[in-house]
Amino acid sequence: MDIKDNLKERELIASKLADQYITQTSPNVIFIQAGYGQGKSYIIECLLNALKNYKDIETYRNIDNEFISGSQNIISNINSLNVSGGAYGFSFGLGVGWNNNNSDYAKIRNILSKKFKNNILICVENISDVSDEIRFFTTSIIKNILKLQNEFKKKIFLLITDSQESYQDIIYAYTNSYRKIKLPAYTKEDIKNFLSMKKSVLDISEERLEYIWTLSQGNLDLVDF
Repeated sequence: MDIKDNLKERELIASKLADQYITQTSPNVIFIQAGYGQGKSYIIECLLNALKNYKDIETYRNIDNEFISGSQNIISNINSLNVSGGAYGFSFGLGVGWNNNNSDYAKIRNILSKKFKNNILICVENISDVSDEIRFFTTSIIKNILKLQNEFKKKIFLLITDSQESYQDIIYAYTNSYRKIKLPAYTKEDIKNFLSMKKSVLDISEERLEYIWTLSQGNLDLVDF
């Protein structure tokens, strides 16, 4: 499969996800796992672009320590969450470090309450690399997602990506409404076609291609660099 087909495959994934979010047939949590530079962010970009004119779902994407929507709405006050003990727990698996679940639910509820005019899609990119507050916030929503939906009469969707598989254990522990998507890695032929598509290299030798592959291992961010 060449890079054009791989890109189309990722665009197709984004298109299918958009349809499922619009029709509310998607599971609450989707986990996309792939290495760095393998198209996870590309899928999110295609998805958010497909949903940008759809008014019945508000989309958010993590930037630094906040979640920002296309209309520049912000999910803020995430730092108000109690993550004492949480950072330690996250590094070893299922520990999430909340001492009073009712108190934490109230905080999550208050943070989200002003955002529940529509259904919500929250995208969390590379969850292994985000702050403890973002991870705690995400896990708190997953743990309380049914209660939140019942209270606000709106749907909550989370699209989580990562280069590792460890966070999926937390998802599995707290919800049955999930699906995992594992992206295939890009190949040497993908790299060759990617460079050709960018017109940066029109004719590349096999020796040069092997060198780029050795350095990048299919990470298109490194190939582009």
